Amino acid sequence: MTQNTTDQRGFSLIELTIVLVIVALLSSGLMFGLSAQRDAAANRDAQVQIDNAKEALLGFAISNGRLPCPANPALAGTATGAGLENCSLTPADHGVLPWATLGLPETDPWGQRLTYFASTRFTAALTAGSLCSFTMHS
Repeated sequence: MTQNTTDQRGFSLIELTIVLVIVALLSSGLMFGLSAQRDAAANRDAQVQIDNAKEALLGFAISNGRLPCPANPALAGTATGAGLENCSLTPADHGVLPWATLGLPETDPWGQRLTYFASTRFTAALTAGSLCSFTMHS
């Protein structure tokens, strides 16, 4: 009498599928955690950059008696005059932060330029003999 035994070794397809699903769930959880950490770091970097921009604007105002005019947002970063204040923009109070004038990075951590609005009352050229173009009551 012959016995017909088959020796099965290994995992079934169902067992392999369950293991792969568990591994996928665990790795997606890790990726979400890393993504959240990356976003938090970018937010911190952006806050530092905004604080630096505020300090640079105050320094410019103290040195020049006025705020800088916005830079032209239409110019590419490598174009001549990109990032320099441009008081002939229309509208004159709308543009991007003049990063080259202030010595700041061109973009934030997400690759976007900082939008900058400054009323022409605060960016006006100084009149002869004056120390600043505006007062705190302007």
